[in-house]
Amino acid sequence: MQSTAPASSSAPSLVPPFDRAGAEAKVKKAQDLWNTMNPQKTALAYTEDSVWRNRDQFFQGRAAIERFLTDKWTKETQYKLKKRLFAFDGNRIAVQFWYEYYSHEEQQWKRTYGLEHWTFAPDGLMAKRHMSGNEVTIFENERWFRDGVNPDDVEVSPDYFHFTLLVLLKDDLWVVMEYMEGGSLADVVTCNIMSEGQIAAVSREVLQGLKHLHAHGVIHRDIKSDNILLSMAGDIKLTDFGFWDVFVCV
Repeated sequence: MQSTAPASSSAPSLVPPFDRAGAEAKVKKAQDLWNTMNPQKTALAYTEDSVWRNRDQFFQGRAAIERFLTDKWTKETQYKLKKRLFAFDGNRIAVQFWYEYYSHEEQQWKRTYGLEHWTFAPDGLMAKRHMSGNEVTIFENERWFRDGVNPDDVEVSPDYFHFTLLVLLKDDLWVVMEYMEGGSLADVVTCNIMSEGQIAAVSREVLQGLKHLHAHGVIHRDIKSDNILLSMAGDIKLTDFGFWDVFVCV
């Protein structure tokens, strides 16, 4: 005889507005769905007119999503993904993600990591998905998500993200990072003439920073004076690794 008892009220809600349990359940459900590598099934989690920005690609609609995923998983074999709740508010969720795959075209293992910003319709389907990420080439022995490994059991190093504070303000998500009171190098050279010694000191610090990034498999890809920050004590730091534009609204 089938039970007619109502569902437990403690089950997390998968429709907005989300509490923490609901947001975490939504992230886990998305992770599991993408790991099926089934474009048709995955596309059904999005509204018919869902708006996507995936890195530099912009498209809309469930049919376009299915085409994108079909092409993606044709190229990205042995795909395995981990998602982690980053922030939530109302009908919005931000997540960190990491995934690995094998590129037969390049004969290389790849790891991609970054942030996504999701906006949901009242029925729980995703109406907007904005993704920004970085990709690095890895050796097979560096893989986290080996065959048979549960992504939930993989501990990701905190070195992949360094945020001081995340603030949701109305319709905008702000990432608060370390304050560098000296401003950017662009501001400095606009108002001042640097000596050869100062130029050499800044260049040395930037190159040391790049050496550290490259040693950890990270490529900045946008080194310019606007992205070099200075403190009043003479500290030099690199910023803007491309993650912030995930939160731009369209």
